[in-house]
Amino acid sequence: MFEPVRKPAAYGDLQAVPPHLVAEILFGAVYAHPRPVPKHAAAAGANRGHSRSRSSPCPISRH
Repeated sequence: MFEPVRKPAAYGDLQAVPPHLVAEILFGAVYAHPRPVPKHAAAAGANRGHSRSRSSPCPISRH
């Protein structure tokens, strides 16, 4: 059978997500997941400046 036509997610859909979740719109759909605990959020924020740039060689060699 046919699937019903869904309209793409909008900003209002993000506002409807409970505050204990983090949500984002990807390819027209809302995806939500639990917020990280503060300890993990701080660690992720501290590592932002240490990511590889696009010009860095890939650490995995592909043959």
